[in-house]
Amino acid sequence: MRTRRFIISAFFAISTLFFVSCFGQSRLEKLVKSINDECPYSAGESGEMTSAEIKDGNAVVTFTVNEELMNIEVLQANPDLLRNSLVQIFNNPTDDLKDLIDELKRCNAGLTYVYVGDVSGKSISVTMTSDELKEMSKSNKDKNPDEFLDAQISITNAQTPVRIDEMTVMTRLEREDDCAMFYYDVDESQFSFDEVEDAKDMVVEMLIENLRMQKNQPENTAFIHACKLADVDIAYKYRGTTTDREIIFIVPIDSI
Repeated sequence: MRTRRFIISAFFAISTLFFVSCFGQSRLEKLVKSINDECPYSAGESGEMTSAEIKDGNAVVTFTVNEELMNIEVLQANPDLLRNSLVQIFNNPTDDLKDLIDELKRCNAGLTYVYVGDVSGKSISVTMTSDELKEMSKSNKDKNPDEFLDAQISITNAQTPVRIDEMTVMTRLEREDDCAMFYYDVDESQFSFDEVEDAKDMVVEMLIENLRMQKNQPENTAFIHACKLADVDIAYKYRGTTTDREIIFIVPIDSI
């Protein structure tokens, strides 16, 4: 049984941990160079960070994205989904992302993310201005774990349904009770509910280990961080397309 988990968010909320003295160069030039020196930087199945440059006083970071996972056309038609997801990520930063925000503030610079499809070459961009970054960090009043998680769920659902493999289609992601629940339809000619039921504890342990490994990967960090802040578990519901039989696996967020 494949347990690949799919999540689309404003991923690539990169951290930059290579700040050194700015002797001989402006602080922003040094920041952008430190990012560019890491390129290409893999974000797993989602794609890679491709390059960084300075444009109109902002750090502009370009990503090449896997269009099987990120539908550029959907995001072009719904730009607020991507922007809101990014705003929530910046309002609820990890420690590494906070370092990047603080450095951009010192540079008096904004940040632009450009996402380019790996097949079509189509692109979409979103910018956080210097003033917006400064306003976000003035206080914690705008932090809202529920809004943060809701933004991750909304941008994911805009991409669904998505085929995960030859027997599995992810249909949606919902918040149910105290869980963020991934829904999958499975082909029962290739998926045995009886076998999976018998190995349920083992599957949950495998999911826990997978999520522990994924939590620091760029494409997964925002979603797992959102679940932790909102104190919700991560769950997976598989439904057979022939019998409608279902099985649910729940991963306690404290175990990740």
